[in-house]
Amino acid sequence: KAIYEDIARDKLINYKPSLLDKIFGRTHKKVAQLEREMELAKEKDTIEYNHLQKLYLDELQNWEELQNICLGVQNKDTVSYINALKYFTPFSDIEELGTKVDFNFETNLIDMNLEVNPLETIPDYELKKTATGKLSKKNMAKSKYNELFQNHICSLAIRVAREVFAYLPLKYARVNINTQMINSETG
Repeated sequence: KAIYEDIARDKLINYKPSLLDKIFGRTHKKVAQLEREMELAKEKDTIEYNHLQKLYLDELQNWEELQNICLGVQNKDTVSYINALKYFTPFSDIEELGTKVDFNFETNLIDMNLEVNPLETIPDYELKKTATGKLSKKNMAKSKYNELFQNHICSLAIRVAREVFAYLPLKYARVNINTQMINSETG
């Protein structure tokens, strides 16, 4: 609908020259100005229409893509499984923590391989407040560090499997987590 054009047309149709406009001969100038405003309003309506048309086509394309993914997932197509995971990106915040996720599909099974860098996610030190109110940094005990790392790995495996089950109708998920930890005693 031509909203701006309708407003400008109403102004032009309803224009009644004032006494001063008639005396000074400004009636033709004002009518010409209102006609120019109507042309500008047509252009503004066209620009807005084109913008809304583009938004509609983008949304339509997005909807069609989702429909194709949905049909493929219902038909248990592994390519659609991959497309669904790429579209919804359920692992984006996990990857921000320094974890790389790779996955392969078989019938009713996803096999996920995660590369974890523990030094980026779990610090090897503790911060404590001293009696004087200062902050002190102290190396964490190995047993405590290993316990934190184990909790992190277990929760990561459960989270990744849960994300996959939320998006895909699979029966099984196998999560393999690899890390490179160097034993400082043996090298």
